[in-house]
Amino acid sequence: MQKLLVAVLILTVVLSSCLRKDDFSEIPIIEFKEMYQIDQSLVIKLSFTDGNGDIGLRDDEDYYPFGPCDEFYKNLIIDP
Repeated sequence: MQKLLVAVLILTVVLSSCLRKDDFSEIPIIEFKEMYQIDQSLVIKLSFTDGNGDIGLRDDEDYYPFGPCDEFYKNLIIDP
């Protein structure tokens, strides 16, 4: 009986930890993390948080100029 009680207690703790809901702002936050050079390439690391998940285009928005064969398809283009 004691083993069953311990198992139920552990299961309750494990499952309750999965139910945590983080509160993120609906305003997207983009942060610069670091920048470094590897050979002839420049690596820029960014992080972003988007509380409601609507940053960028929807899956059905793949018309010009964002289509698979277009210049802006899933790219971040930077002109230094």
